Amino acid sequence: MQSDSSREDIQPQQPMAASGAGQPPPSVGEQALGKGLQLGGAVATGALGLGKAGAGKGLEYVKEMDPGQIGLLIKILNIGAGAALSVWAGVFMVLEIASYTSCTEDDKDDPVCCPNHKDTSTVCDAPMGFLANFPALVISLYMIPLGAILILYELSTRRVGSQESVAEPTGVMAKVASFREGLMLYFGFIFFYKRRTQYLVFVGFLCLGNRAVDEAGEPGGSWAPIVAGTIALLDALLHFAVRLQHPEFDQSMQQALSDADDAAMGSAPAGGAAAPPREQQYMPEQEDIYQAPAAPAPAPVYAPAPAPVYAPAPASNIYGGDDGGTAI
Repeated sequence: MQSDSSREDIQPQQPMAASGAGQPPPSVGEQALGKGLQLGGAVATGALGLGKAGAGKGLEYVKEMDPGQIGLLIKILNIGAGAALSVWAGVFMVLEIASYTSCTEDDKDDPVCCPNHKDTSTVCDAPMGFLANFPALVISLYMIPLGAILILYELSTRRVGSQESVAEPTGVMAKVASFREGLMLYFGFIFFYKRRTQYLVFVGFLCLGNRAVDEAGEPGGSWAPIVAGTIALLDALLHFAVRLQHPEFDQSMQQALSDADDAAMGSAPAGGAAAPPREQQYMPEQEDIYQAPAAPAPAPVYAPAPAPVYAPAPASNIYGGDDGGTAI
């Protein structure tokens, strides 16, 4: 028999942890974090699926819309976005920021100069300042012509269904025709859906970040940049959907611009003429490289040909006739 001391030396073996030797079980916080990540992943997957389904239905709805309705909706949104950018987020923001020059700490009851005033303070802790919003002033000045480009484009463009053409305004709107050549020369991208979409996205995000702030850095100015930027991004989203479902819209505008170029150069094809070869027809990539027509090249001038120069005829034999082989 084994002694009692030898029995005491034998200790029962502890079972190994299921998660591996030497690793403590996860804490309550780690378990909660894991479940939260799983739940967040499931929500993100569901939201992505709903977004894809909604985008698919939206694109299908745009495809089934009447081209005339799309053209009218595009015109309304472009003019609305241009007016919001140029007037509201441009002119009004410039006037508002300029008024900050008179704001002081004593204007605690003025909602323009002290929008973030605390009731417990006897003075305005962080009034709106002109220098603090000088970058916003510069961007607001840029918004005026950036929005005006959209308005001038729509006023100088006529849509009939899916066909677009460079309009010839009549009456009071005939004054807009003088801006059309400038748009074609310097802002040719505005005539195409793809480039106009990129333009609206750029202007929209630039406008979203242009809200005025007080001296503490807290936003407190007008909501005009937020609203105008949102309208521009919604307009860009519609342009993107139309560009995917109706590429013929850009084709019609390219054809209209080509016809205008031919008419300006005096080489417009007569009615019923044969279609141009494929390399001269519209291609989707042409919208990235369109340029205004250059002036026709001058006719070549050739120098007159020099008069021909003939060698003199050889002199006749001084001996006259055959010399009989006596000439040396």
